[in-house]
Amino acid sequence: MEESFDPLAHLGTITVQSTPEEAMIFMNGFMQPNLTPVDLPFINPGKHFIEVKMDGYKTFKEEVSISDGEEVSIDAKLEPGEDEESTFTAEENSE
Repeated sequence: MEESFDPLAHLGTITVQSTPEEAMIFMNGFMQPNLTPVDLPFINPGKHFIEVKMDGYKTFKEEVSISDGEEVSIDAKLEPGEDEESTFTAEENSE
């Protein structure tokens, strides 16, 4: 009997939930197509950086490590407020 090989068996899943729901999800800097709650399937093993964002709330950030075939859950509790972002102001040179 031959043993079947599943090329997707080593891929993991990240489940992202948030309070409040319908927040945007970014994985490794790239926006994902769905809002929370959502399963992100077919994730390669290794470290991944997750951000959960919603207008009027501080960004939730978490780094997760995925092992072969592992399922990881993230429950992002968003806090009201705004992120502190550094702003760049260019000074005009009026000579």
